[in-house]
Amino acid sequence: MRLGIAALVVPALVFTGSSRVTAIGLLPDRNPAANATPSPNFEVSGPCTGQAGSWQCANPCVTPDLTFPAYSDAPSCVAFVQRALDAARAHEGLGAIVLPANWFSLSPEEQLFVLCDLERTARGLPPYLGLNAALSAAAQRAADTGSDPWLAPRFAVGVDHAGVPGFGGAWASGVTTLGADFLWMYADGWGGSAARTPNAACTSAQAAGCWAHRDELLGAAPRFNPGVGLGCRTCEMGTGFAVSGGTASFVDLVELPAGAAPTMTFTWAHDVVPYLPATGLAARAAAQRAAERRAQDARRAAVHGTWPQWIASSTAASPCRSPGRAAPLGAARCRTKTFKRAGR
Repeated sequence: MRLGIAALVVPALVFTGSSRVTAIGLLPDRNPAANATPSPNFEVSGPCTGQAGSWQCANPCVTPDLTFPAYSDAPSCVAFVQRALDAARAHEGLGAIVLPANWFSLSPEEQLFVLCDLERTARGLPPYLGLNAALSAAAQRAADTGSDPWLAPRFAVGVDHAGVPGFGGAWASGVTTLGADFLWMYADGWGGSAARTPNAACTSAQAAGCWAHRDELLGAAPRFNPGVGLGCRTCEMGTGFAVSGGTASFVDLVELPAGAAPTMTFTWAHDVVPYLPATGLAARAAAQRAAERRAQDARRAAVHGTWPQWIASSTAASPCRSPGRAAPLGAARCRTKTFKRAGR
């Protein structure tokens, strides 16, 4: 499905690259009641000061020439769009999106994959495993032509109980990968008119295509495309990125493998999770490690409480006494001995 930026009429520069386009976050069948309005609005420049060639605008994505770039990964631009994304997520009861520490070293294609999985895991869904070369090749062809992705010819796709191939995909134009995520996830419904609806498949408030980009990327679009399933644990992705005609083209493709998960070029477990801060999956792992440390400390404290009687010279059976010696072992060696005796 296609999706692009719908420019809003405001007294400032407006982006015109394309005229069409367990947490408590909402899942398919319970989508947002209305599209989120970007706040701050990364689709417009906002107030600008300066002169030709040296403009400075409230929207840091805008260039000094008072134009929108075809694509930007500048930290100030990313942070600006991220604020709008966080505001939209807050309406669903989700926390702010937390990007991995290696975000700015990732390619646009890798960023698209990461964003899709961050949206899934925030809603308690298992992450898609990683990027597959065959899927990415198909996604790249779609990005190059500014079109919807289709089934990858060299990827054996699985089917659901009705025999329907398990796949989903989306196309968008925009300036940043986070902006594409915003459109797919938070502005994919009916905007009140065709001119104010970025989703070209959402032709009315009741159209089956409304919120279908969002639903397909999350795993299931009941009214449009069966998708890969919300709980899919073997699904892989392909992503594509291209700049054509002065605008960026972003593509996500998700497919269910017919058998075991094929080889991947970039994975959630190896290339993303180690760079996430203490939140989401990393938080659960950190909490588990902390619980284990607390339990170990409690066991050691229990053993420590018995040291006085263990090292007492009158305690002939003390494990801290060396056979054939009258004096007990030193405190350090006793600790080692008692911890081993306690099985820790």
